[in-house]
Amino acid sequence: MSGTVIPVQCTACGKRYNVAADLAGQPIVCRQCGEVFLAEPAAVGDAAADGSSPRSGNGRQVVLFGLVGIIFLAGICIFLAVHIRQQVRATREAELAARRAAVTEAGRADRAHSSSARPKSVSEKPVADLSAHDLWQAFGKNGMAADMAYRGKILIVRGSIRNIEADEKGNYFLGLDAVEPTASSPGDTEARSHWKTRWSREGYPPNVICFLDPARKLGFKALEAGNRVAVLGRCMGLKQDRQVYKGYVVTVEDCTLVTDAQTKPHTRAAP
Repeated sequence: MSGTVIPVQCTACGKRYNVAADLAGQPIVCRQCGEVFLAEPAAVGDAAADGSSPRSGNGRQVVLFGLVGIIFLAGICIFLAVHIRQQVRATREAELAARRAAVTEAGRADRAHSSSARPKSVSEKPVADLSAHDLWQAFGKNGMAADMAYRGKILIVRGSIRNIEADEKGNYFLGLDAVEPTASSPGDTEARSHWKTRWSREGYPPNVICFLDPARKLGFKALEAGNRVAVLGRCMGLKQDRQVYKGYVVTVEDCTLVTDAQTKPHTRAAP
């Protein structure tokens, strides 16, 4: 029987061993917990034949389930992070698309307005041919009557160029003189405001502003300050401007040069 083995189990910790059959009934020491127990054959049950204990099997199952749970939670976190990131990106792209659409629509509206406001020199004839001074003075005397007579209508406006400049948006315009400085006595000059004193010395700022038609602005490139011109454009009415004489200007838009028009006296002394 020296080659026969029997299964035994520690009565303290449950560790199972296979020992020689001739040790049956004798005390042996458990290699796991150090407890001394009698080597009695153990019943063959659900424990593994290699001597593993139920406790160790349960421990491995707990660890395995724990790892599976951690992996599952990590997967959920990754999924949520990717989903949230995609949602944020989609929201940003939608906002950018909305802004682009708004800008495009605004540009279309501006172009449509500009196109509708542009004078149609072929199909529309000017309703009046007058000097810059007369146009400016008409709005100063009776704004309602001037609006009814000139606002939104095609005019020929004649005058002397004070300046040729561009506004903050890059739109070029001619500034036409509407008044001229008058001679003043020293006492009268001292009584004037700073602006009026300067205007009397250097000349009044232009009170009629003629914005050039972008498609035809090259026709004005040879002009300079002091030239007398006649322009065809659409009168846009009065605009407040505190830095000019009387505090207002009259604007004319989409102007083209009338090359065959003869200019006539157009400026008068300031009241």
